[in-house]
Amino acid sequence: MQGNVLYEERITAWWAIGTFGLLSLGFLFLGVFQALQGPLGVNPVPTWLFFLLCAVFFFLGFNFRTLLVRITEAQIRVGYGLVRRVIPVRDVSGCYTSKAHSLRYGGWGVRLFRSQKGFKLVYSVGGTPLVVLTLKSGRIHEFLFSTMCQQRVVETVNGLLSP
Repeated sequence: MQGNVLYEERITAWWAIGTFGLLSLGFLFLGVFQALQGPLGVNPVPTWLFFLLCAVFFFLGFNFRTLLVRITEAQIRVGYGLVRRVIPVRDVSGCYTSKAHSLRYGGWGVRLFRSQKGFKLVYSVGGTPLVVLTLKSGRIHEFLFSTMCQQRVVETVNGLLSP
């Protein structure tokens, strides 16, 4: 972390907890059932594979459970656990609110889209408004992310951009 934290927010991604949690429990159930009752079907999947898939989906649910937004004097950090993006403030040319719903960008989570000006990278949580950072250079032209305090984030970032 560089500089004083000017804004920090954690948004719980209930979709990730619910989806990956149910998948994890489902594979756990299938693994235990097959281990205790015998093979499922004529050509059964190895029992270890059910437990491996249970662990993978548990990890995904744990990793994507919270979106962290942190703005310091030097950088803007947005991420789901290990999947995060750190953008130096010097690379940002503008910041504004988006009226588009996250479904316009393919839903919730992490999305990458191609547009006429370049790529758009989206970190979104359902039911929350989006903020758009316009970047000066690079393959990603716009970086969009969810926040509960859209106006406060825009004011904070624009305050860093003005000399």
